[in-house]
Amino acid sequence: MVPRQFFALLERKRLADLEREHGPALIVTALITLLGGKKSKKAKVTDYMPSWKTEAKKEMPWEEQMAIIRGLHSALGGR
Repeated sequence: MVPRQFFALLERKRLADLEREHGPALIVTALITLLGGKKSKKAKVTDYMPSWKTEAKKEMPWEEQMAIIRGLHSALGGR
């Protein structure tokens, strides 16, 4: 399997996980909204989807990315 195929499968799995979580999260959001809890006005479906929270990560600064790349480059014998 080439990397392109692997990442395509990984993306398909990620989307399948999001689809699987969407139904129960929609039900929970509807119940909270209907029952009028404290969070009822701010309730969003994505608040109850565990996979969605991992996607909200901040992008790494370019300086940190370059430090990682330089470390890998030197570890693999680069100058």
